[in-house]
Amino acid sequence: VTVALSNLKPGSHQLTHYRMDKDHSNSFGVWKAMGSPQDVTGDDYKKLEASGQLAVLETGTADATSGSVTLSTHLPRQGVSLIRIDY
Repeated sequence: VTVALSNLKPGSHQLTHYRMDKDHSNSFGVWKAMGSPQDVTGDDYKKLEASGQLAVLETGTADATSGSVTLSTHLPRQGVSLIRIDY
């Protein structure tokens, strides 16, 4: 997937890439790996809750010296990405 952004404030901006797919931010997959328990308690509950948080795939900077930037990433099947640029 390639995303082109324009009309940005020229300069270097903080970038955070979040991912939700079978390996990231997937509490359902973790629950299934636990054996699909009806009651989840203790450490399993904490693990399940943590796995449901939005996972940061990568952080870095986006160089928009000309006021535009093009970003590319591989998006797995049935995956969703959120790319946040702070400026």
